[in-house]
Amino acid sequence: MKIKFFFKISTLFWILLASFSFGISLASSNQLVAVINANSPSNAATGFSLLKLHTSEQFNLLPPALAIYESTLQDFDIYLVKAPTQKTGGYIFISSETSNGLRICLQSPSPLTPVTMALSNPIALIKITRGSKVASEVRLCE
Repeated sequence: MKIKFFFKISTLFWILLASFSFGISLASSNQLVAVINANSPSNAATGFSLLKLHTSEQFNLLPPALAIYESTLQDFDIYLVKAPTQKTGGYIFISSETSNGLRICLQSPSPLTPVTMALSNPIALIKITRGSKVASEVRLCE
């Protein structure tokens, strides 16, 4: 009985841990539908970039966990956001509404947050209402 209980608790722990490393953030904005954060070892970037995705070929270059959002391309505008390589994990993209449109920034982990001690390449898909305005600059959050 104790073994089954321990197995259930450890399974729940790993599910919660996985949900923190690949997160989906839903916002209350009228424009923003979701920010889907991930890490991509193969998509290293030297600077911040924001690219509107238009074709299936662009989705084929993404990690499988992000490529599945290709099916929503007809209904939403989808942007790929990349950040420069970071020294640890725990970085996520967040959004806020400004007068210039939706602003995207990379938030660093708080000092007491446990993070992966390895280089990371934060990327995210920003899924917004079709025709919404997005500020062209992506940077570290203040």
